[in-house]
Amino acid sequence: MKKLMMILVAMVMFACAPALEQSYTLEKGQKIIQTTWIYDDLWILTRPMIKTDIAETLSFSPAEHGIFDFKKPIKLIETK
Repeated sequence: MKKLMMILVAMVMFACAPALEQSYTLEKGQKIIQTTWIYDDLWILTRPMIKTDIAETLSFSPAEHGIFDFKKPIKLIETK
């Protein structure tokens, strides 16, 4: 019984731990239009940058759907 309780406590502590942010740098000259999660995959819709576009850094955090949802925030970096 003690082992089961220790396992449950460890699971809750792990689930409540803050997620580390990952980063992804887009190919040079790409502008982010939209991002979304489809199952476990991150999809990023981009277009070519035009002269007036400014390279930005965006943070994308998936919505939480429960205690066992382990998707991490992602920093998306554009380069000109």
